[in-house]
Amino acid sequence: MCVLRLADLTPKSPLLNYPYNVRYAFLILLLLTGLSAPSSKPSPTAESLLSDLASPDPKTRTAASNQLLILGLSARPVVLAALRSPNPEIRARASDLILKLPWTTPADPGEVQRVLTEYGQHDPANRIHDVTMLAKFSDRAGLPAVVRLLTEDPSDSVRWAIVAVLHETDPLPPAIASLRALDPADQSSPVLAGIALAFSTTDRDKSQHLYQQASEVLLRDNAPAELHLAFGDLLADQGLRALGRHEYETSLSTPGQHLPLPTALAHFQLATLIGDSNDRAAADHLKAGIDAYSQSEGAGLTVNRDNIRLNNNDALDDLRAVMHFHYYRAAIADHDPILANQHLAKLLALNPSRSEVVLEVVPALKQLHRTAEAQTMFNRAYQSVKALTEADPTNAQNFNELAWLCARCDEHPDEAIALSLKALQLSPNNPAYMDTAAEAYFHAGHPDQAVSYESHALKLHPGDEFMQAQLKRFQQHPPSTQP
Repeated sequence: MCVLRLADLTPKSPLLNYPYNVRYAFLILLLLTGLSAPSSKPSPTAESLLSDLASPDPKTRTAASNQLLILGLSARPVVLAALRSPNPEIRARASDLILKLPWTTPADPGEVQRVLTEYGQHDPANRIHDVTMLAKFSDRAGLPAVVRLLTEDPSDSVRWAIVAVLHETDPLPPAIASLRALDPADQSSPVLAGIALAFSTTDRDKSQHLYQQASEVLLRDNAPAELHLAFGDLLADQGLRALGRHEYETSLSTPGQHLPLPTALAHFQLATLIGDSNDRAAADHLKAGIDAYSQSEGAGLTVNRDNIRLNNNDALDDLRAVMHFHYYRAAIADHDPILANQHLAKLLALNPSRSEVVLEVVPALKQLHRTAEAQTMFNRAYQSVKALTEADPTNAQNFNELAWLCARCDEHPDEAIALSLKALQLSPNNPAYMDTAAEAYFHAGHPDQAVSYESHALKLHPGDEFMQAQLKRFQQHPPSTQP
């Protein structure tokens, strides 16, 4: 600021032509606004102050930080860009600065502004809590702010929490479309995952490519095993099984100490992903997971099976049953009846009710003329799923599941048809439910109806390999108790 002194006012100064009180007021105005004379040094801009953040002089760095804070909201875009600076000193100072700058915008609704007013004062754990609050607003008013926070919060742990929240949001908020305009270059892995989600409904190939980029950045940044596990869950939920499997395998191969519970979960997830293609490998993963869990000192374990939540010992018994089921199938494939019978005995001792097990073991027991054991296993699963349909008569999935169970086990054929039609009544034009109706009609001795429903399902979901095989089976083979 240029200071104007009374001694500088010569008789030639135009100010002396005004009355004293006017001259005095004008002097005060000049002193307060700094308009007395052009400054020889222009006011620093946010851009010019940015380079000073990496100055070797601590005073210069501190002064630059303070002046950026004074600039406030206008400095925010520059500080955000600095979060991706190749200079680690600038990145570190920008991370500190961004939290101190305002987080609200004039467009934010009042309830959103109330949450964001103190957002930058919170640690990452409490900022994640703030994100959760914003996402739960009943009118979805907080979701645009959640999307904005994904690109602005300096903590990757908070960003990954935001990615998880967005992946669980259905339907996706319109604000997520703004992420498509971001340049993927030099973005953090959670932001890349957010951009991938934004493209998931418009460009599936691009979305998958961006998820792959996020995976590569995780590897480059030496992310911990637990983060690879969480990302694998996200990818698997998106139907990207190969990418999900890669993340689970990476979580197990990441150097360093591995906690028992995350290790167990990674093995369990891998078993799920490869169970339909490699029984022995799936069983081995389940065994490794159970062994790892035994070292977790009682950490909680939950298995969501067929809309039923199993915990701790019940969950372990369910996983052991699936493990013996895969070993049983592997032994059958290897033409080893002795080993197959050993695993079948261990499987039956665990009283399994998981559908994927029951659907195959019940027909197998019938072929072995062990009808009493087959009936016991079927009845246990049947009563469990039937209770779900009675508890929630508007849930089409439960009716469909019970119809599929009856049809594939060749039990209650007329009821299977009625249940499948009930599912379709609740959810018309659902190709999966049409496939179930086709299966039910086929086992009830109506192959023509089966062909009709399966053909309709394929029109709604063309190219589906399973349904194509189903149609061929219905067209060429008579009804059978063994699917």
